[in-house]
Amino acid sequence: MKDIKKYLSVEFSGLEYNIKFSESGVIPMFKFDKLNFKNYSKIGTPGNWVKQSTGYSLQNSFIYSKQLVDCILEEKTLQTNVSFLTEFLDRVYCNFLKNNPDDSKQFFEKFFLRNNLRTIAKFLTNSANNWEIFKIILSLPKIKLMKSLIKDR
Repeated sequence: MKDIKKYLSVEFSGLEYNIKFSESGVIPMFKFDKLNFKNYSKIGTPGNWVKQSTGYSLQNSFIYSKQLVDCILEEKTLQTNVSFLTEFLDRVYCNFLKNNPDDSKQFFEKFFLRNNLRTIAKFLTNSANNWEIFKIILSLPKIKLMKSLIKDR
């Protein structure tokens, strides 16, 4: 909230405004036990549609909703599979965020400022290739991530 107020005071100096609602979330998020049935599928956060390390879900919701509708039409059970590497990195990033909450702002600044938008979007939607994932890893605080990797073991 402090950052938003600072931005508004700089960019819209003298403008009067009221904050009527504020939202907060918890990152890192952790996986839910997921059990889907032919006629029942968890969606959204309980369906693990939200990227654990970043809380991003918008594009994943579009992708998984389409898959869900296709499964309903084909009378199949929804399977939302994420690669082992993506799952592993999310776990490492979540451990980093859990164990270094004071460094989370720097973590996300490096993530968003040191990578191009296309790579970020692909990473957030679990569709980045290994080279793009490698570039993202290089942009982040490596020593603390290595410590988080060790704690994950």
